Amino acid sequence: MLGSAIAAIGLLIGVVFLVAPGSEEFDTSLIGADFTDRHCMDGEVLRATMDNPKFLLRIIGSTRCGTAWATIEWSGSLEQVPDRIEASIYPCGSDPAGPKAQVVQKSDIRSASTRMIERGSRGSVCALGVVVVGGQRSAPVELYA
Repeated sequence: MLGSAIAAIGLLIGVVFLVAPGSEEFDTSLIGADFTDRHCMDGEVLRATMDNPKFLLRIIGSTRCGTAWATIEWSGSLEQVPDRIEASIYPCGSDPAGPKAQVVQKSDIRSASTRMIERGSRGSVCALGVVVVGGQRSAPVELYA
């Protein structure tokens, strides 16, 4: 009888350990938030490109928060500031300008960051970046991480 009770307790503890770690849910209040406001500054570059010599596009991911955001930085001439700088981060397979995307568009500035989306699994987050200089729109650059 005592052996059965000990076995039952051991089984219960095992189930708790199996269920508890995976039971944490993503904090949906992080979606659309600024990473600096929500203390998600442990971000690391998941993917970056300089395919377009005028700007650097990066996908940044926070392990602590389970989020990702995009940054875009003008890398052209220091004497020139882009008319507009644009970046979007979104779940891959979704519309870069759709309801699941976070988009930033800024004028007369050298860099900008989107707000956060849920990071998901590897290869599940995409970013798109474009700059407009002298009225000319650059070729878009797309990343996935």
